[in-house]
Amino acid sequence: MKEINAKLLLGALLTASSLASLPNISDAIQLNIPEALAPDNGNAIGAAYLMLSMPQDATITSISIVNSGISCSSPPSGFNSLLNQTAPGQYYIDLSQLPNYCQGLTPKAWQSGVDLAINISGTDVSTSNVNTDAYALINGVGLKRLPSYLTNGGSQPGSVQLVVPAAMVPDNNAIFSGYVMLSMPQDATITSISIVNSGISCSSPPSGFNSLLNQTAPGQYYIDLSQLPNYCQGLTPKAWQSGVDLAINISGTDVSTSNVGADGYSSFVFGLKRLPVKVNGAAASNPTQNLYSTNIYQGSDYTNEPIVTIYIDGQPVNLLMDTGASGLIVNQSSVNIPSSDYMSGYSFSNTFGDGSSDTGLMASATVCLNPNIVNTCVVMPIGVIISGNAFPTTREAQGDFGLDSGLNTMDVGVNSSGSYLIGYSYPYYLDQQYGINSYTLSFYPLSNGYYAYVSNTTPIGQLSFGVYNGNSNTLIPYTGGFPSTVGVFPSSSTNFSNTIFFDTGSNYNNLSTNVLQAEIPNFSQSSDENACYKYGWPYGIVNGGFVISYSIQNTYGTSFTTEPPLSFCSASTNFNLMQGRTIDAGLGVFGDEDFGLPEMLRHTFTWVLGSNSSANQGLVQYIGINP
Repeated sequence: MKEINAKLLLGALLTASSLASLPNISDAIQLNIPEALAPDNGNAIGAAYLMLSMPQDATITSISIVNSGISCSSPPSGFNSLLNQTAPGQYYIDLSQLPNYCQGLTPKAWQSGVDLAINISGTDVSTSNVNTDAYALINGVGLKRLPSYLTNGGSQPGSVQLVVPAAMVPDNNAIFSGYVMLSMPQDATITSISIVNSGISCSSPPSGFNSLLNQTAPGQYYIDLSQLPNYCQGLTPKAWQSGVDLAINISGTDVSTSNVGADGYSSFVFGLKRLPVKVNGAAASNPTQNLYSTNIYQGSDYTNEPIVTIYIDGQPVNLLMDTGASGLIVNQSSVNIPSSDYMSGYSFSNTFGDGSSDTGLMASATVCLNPNIVNTCVVMPIGVIISGNAFPTTREAQGDFGLDSGLNTMDVGVNSSGSYLIGYSYPYYLDQQYGINSYTLSFYPLSNGYYAYVSNTTPIGQLSFGVYNGNSNTLIPYTGGFPSTVGVFPSSSTNFSNTIFFDTGSNYNNLSTNVLQAEIPNFSQSSDENACYKYGWPYGIVNGGFVISYSIQNTYGTSFTTEPPLSFCSASTNFNLMQGRTIDAGLGVFGDEDFGLPEMLRHTFTWVLGSNSSANQGLVQYIGINP
């Protein structure tokens, strides 16, 4: 659902990647960050953070540098004093603190990467209820993903898989060189190379993958990673620079995890960067092996404007990523649709929540997330905007990529005889054609806690598609023509419940006065709203500092703090992403509670579509929220 409030494009945001928790013993786990980066006395690391969700009674018992003999000393109040709490059970650690307690490493060592181990224990601690995420920013280079992988128990003789997390590869970018070193039996064969969770399988060189090997001694080899962009098509130079997860499968009569070793390195402007390599047993069957993803960016039109690049008939177009609407509409001036693909006089019109509108014609188009990956491409009806003010041609967003996967579609075409033509969301057609039945929206932490100042070329998150084979009992029912669920807002005196929906297309949380009365003690519109109004904020903006709690279907609960405080507004601080921004929407949006991007930025959301055996195939039935 598009919102009207716009602010200038500003700044640069740190970005993130997933980190795996590794099993140790019951009620204790070890988190391993094999190439942790940390700012230290002016080295090239601008910032680095580790995010944790874990039981509130969990304790960090030790931190150490693997294979170095360095055990980090405990702060006076214990290692848990390094945690900064953002919500119950949600924390982050500023890794710039570690050089103070992990003595014996140079700033250059923290710059090139250290193998960090963090042990956590507690009554209920396990790999199922501890989640982590980590990221760093390298000055002058940008995003560096901190590698993640799960150890694979045991090995299958005759086959192993090398996983190179966050491999940095030269490709007309800031990476000078990159290598993977291998020791393995001389009869071993590289059978495939792929980019994990991208849908990209690298094509084989004419003489096979072993032709990529350069032998230095019997059984000793290296691969020059600069060769990979020639065979692994579909990634930009910036993606190779940021780091990709490589999987290299090797087979042979005597191949096993005990006789295959590997390591990797890249060099760039600040020197050498280690690329840790994990040697796993044979890769297990993966129900989500066809997952693929694209970056989400902050737009240049207004605050909290999530943008994705979608290819329409092969032409890249920036669209608003909108989970509050279904279907796809795009300005006619942004795409060249052949006249033969317009659909027999079917026209549509829309009016949005901010009062803007559009009208246009229905057309058939090939829509892709990545035109180089076949199973991201579908032929589907789209709405081509002919006139209106919903998406001005001067703005970055040239249309709406509706991801609600419901019946609330923007593409309802009607012809002169009164016949209807409906265009559903892109995921609907992915499910129908390829069985891709889920998609996930994940966002990176904001550099200043609840806000950030970001360029429109820095990813703020990822949109990923795949197959969900889990238990729906762990999910939240999310159904209806306008998909939604029921939320409960507790207070000391009463509980207020109402329909809620999650809407990346809204740049504020639009909550009813009833919610504010339930959640804010002695709520008064005259004293608890509009402190920032005189600084250019919209009328009805809720003052910063109030905690809003809600639960869903008795299975999920969370809370957030309204932002910003008055001091932020009066200081005219630059930003274009912000959590917690909340508007008093009176009776709500269509009578419902609209959680916009300011609430969704704190979480990872998964949309799960109806099964292929039901009439709801391709339409959302459940969502998952984490944390």
